Amino acid sequence: LCQDREAIEANGLDVERLAKDVARSMTGIALWPTIVFEQDRSVVYETRGPLGEMRLSHWPTVLPPLRERPLLVSPGTIVKADWCADLRDGKPSTPLEYSLVCDT
Repeated sequence: LCQDREAIEANGLDVERLAKDVARSMTGIALWPTIVFEQDRSVVYETRGPLGEMRLSHWPTVLPPLRERPLLVSPGTIVKADWCADLRDGKPSTPLEYSLVCDT
């Protein structure tokens, strides 16, 4: 961690202040999607294991950003989220569209 501290301070940042700001900010909401490859659900990939553990995969956690700058939060802040995914025509070659709206 000493190397991290040196790199952070070399960029003109105060490590303690940065740690406090990071601990009280929210960038996005982490999502661990279930990926369904076949409509009959014969081929499904869970991005997390049965106990919520990470899996080695090239499908990482999805982190949609909430806004351009992190949202400042404090202990007890309630965040409500509304997630919508449009699979469009369902073909693997067609990108899905999604929206995520949050309110505090």
